[in-house]
Amino acid sequence: MAFYWVNLGDTYSFVKSNSFLWAPTHGIYKKGGTFTKRFWDVVKDVKKGDIIFCCGDGPEIVYVAIANTDAYSCQKPFNKCFSKWENDGTRVDIDLTVLSPSIEKSEYADDFTDRFNSQCSDKIITEKGNRNQIYMASIPPAAGSILLNLIGDEALVIQAAIDNALNRQASKGSDTLTLQKARKGQGAFRSNVLKLWEQKCPLTGINNPKLLIASHIVPWPLSNPTEKVDKFNGFPLSPNADKLFDKGLISFDDKGEILINYKLIDQMTINALGLSCQMKIQLKKENKPYLKRHRELFDF
Repeated sequence: MAFYWVNLGDTYSFVKSNSFLWAPTHGIYKKGGTFTKRFWDVVKDVKKGDIIFCCGDGPEIVYVAIANTDAYSCQKPFNKCFSKWENDGTRVDIDLTVLSPSIEKSEYADDFTDRFNSQCSDKIITEKGNRNQIYMASIPPAAGSILLNLIGDEALVIQAAIDNALNRQASKGSDTLTLQKARKGQGAFRSNVLKLWEQKCPLTGINNPKLLIASHIVPWPLSNPTEKVDKFNGFPLSPNADKLFDKGLISFDDKGEILINYKLIDQMTINALGLSCQMKIQLKKENKPYLKRHRELFDF
């Protein structure tokens, strides 16, 4: 599963009504000769099951689209909003979820500017802090995960669309209510994680369950239905540790020793949050595959 960003502009109403994305393969200069754009070519890379975050005519993310097909060649749609483009193009059929509320620019811009902009196929945010005027860009999985975490209960609708696109069946015990509670670190997932760790944060030692958050190791949006409810894909963390771990600012190696991303967080802040570089977790062996994926996701 890959992640993409698309600026729909004038086509956002058309996309909502018709459930597909389209981009030209090339343009023609007024004096003759063809040209192409990298952000048109990116559309050709989209595969069935990929996730596409959609901005409308403003900076807010208004839709989340799941690709129902691989990208394929298709002639220009018969609609005036495509009139200035040439006939040859690329289409992706999608399953669209309308976000209510939309994800505001203030919720995503800082992460993209500081962490992910340079990893996108085209920058999402310009040097002046505005949304870049591109069509589609690939974005890293960590960015996609953080964006999906900003979504409310629509996350369950999106997960169902992904499973449907990939012909993937939910595992036993992964009914809608169970998944909804697991997404919030509640229900059976929380109970099983706390029991596994004897009602105590394995990093800070805090043993008041009311203060502990059942945090997924591989983020909920990137876990399959079985992994979403697996107790070994979770730690019962104190709030400070949970926030840092969830955003990929800390992780752990296979010995359980803490890893800190000092490019994004300084030692003074780490100390103020009650953490240190000497901390470690006594891992269960079943945690290690999940932690490997967490480190890869957040570039540790």
